[in-house]
Amino acid sequence: MTRNRVLGVVAGIAVSVSAPLAQSGGGRGGFFGGDNAFSPAVTATELETYAGILGMDDEQVQVAEILLEGYVQQFQARAGEARNRIQRLVEEARESRDRAAWMEIGEYRSEFQDQSEKMEAALFSDLRALLTPEQSERWEDVERTRRRERTMGTGRMSGERVDLIRLTSELDVNQESSGEIDEILGQYELDLDRALLKRNEVYGEIRGQFTGGRGGFDPEAMNDLFEKGREASARVRDVNERYARQVAGVLGEDVRGRFEQRVREASFPQVYRESRVQRSLSAAVGLEDLSEEQSQQIATMRERFQREASAINERLARAWREAEDSMEIREMFRGGFDRGELGELRDDRQQLDGQYMDKLRELLSEEQLDRLPRGEDGGDFRQRGRQRTQRRGEII
Repeated sequence: MTRNRVLGVVAGIAVSVSAPLAQSGGGRGGFFGGDNAFSPAVTATELETYAGILGMDDEQVQVAEILLEGYVQQFQARAGEARNRIQRLVEEARESRDRAAWMEIGEYRSEFQDQSEKMEAALFSDLRALLTPEQSERWEDVERTRRRERTMGTGRMSGERVDLIRLTSELDVNQESSGEIDEILGQYELDLDRALLKRNEVYGEIRGQFTGGRGGFDPEAMNDLFEKGREASARVRDVNERYARQVAGVLGEDVRGRFEQRVREASFPQVYRESRVQRSLSAAVGLEDLSEEQSQQIATMRERFQREASAINERLARAWREAEDSMEIREMFRGGFDRGELGELRDDRQQLDGQYMDKLRELLSEEQLDRLPRGEDGGDFRQRGRQRTQRRGEII
């Protein structure tokens, strides 16, 4: 990778880093994650959740909805202007290939972020003015909920985005051992919030380092910031893993299996995401015109695939985590996730998918195959990686 290309990548990272999460909540984007900077910081659904936590009455809710509507209108108008300007700046930077032009984009994004946070702070100040003293005492509960729901998804380290409170609610596991789980999740919420606060503070520091000036490119300083961000993300991940084990320990065997599977899927979506062959095997089982022999072979094929894929996935998840913990940023830019044991395991999984897809094609008629799912293969790691690389090259 050339020096100019690296500078372009650094600029891209810089403009996507989130600001520190204010006490009122908020936070959009992240050092390893995407960016929702042009979306309002509060939605109607979130406002409903906060109203429930605070115990707002109907009149308070009605006023809060009016305040939210005004905020959204103001934000969207400003975001539209900012988006158009940034698009023009990006086009100019591509044409000029001037490093200073990319830094200007970062500085403008930072300026817009500051304005967004001021609008957000004003909204929450108005909302807090509606509360009774008793309701105000619950405001910290709103802040923790908001940090968890708004910023966990910005992480990209495996296991960092697992929200155990949401997951246990979706599985309704609280009925299994309500008292113990509630106690575990109560402490989890506090420990997770501390880790998120620290991580978001680090992200803010990183953003400030990248967008605070036009100094020369320092690879060592860039790597130090990357390591600092990775350590902060790992703390969030470690909290999730520790409390996931505690929750699993108080569940019955049947529920525990479903819970642990969901945790694995949420921790490593790039590994456990349903692939095309999995979707095809599931759909093939339900075809109405299968012969008895076809039905038996598909059932056997599906069982074997799940067993073989599970073995590879388990090793792949371990290798992915090890790579995230140890890989340097320069290796990532050079395709480090496609090399070594991790690259070999990714190849193994793709080959397995291809083998079973070929078997299914041999077994079914053309008319039956036409009724199977089509579209991009969600398990095609390499194809998605090539697409990301291509998009990054177009941006830079």
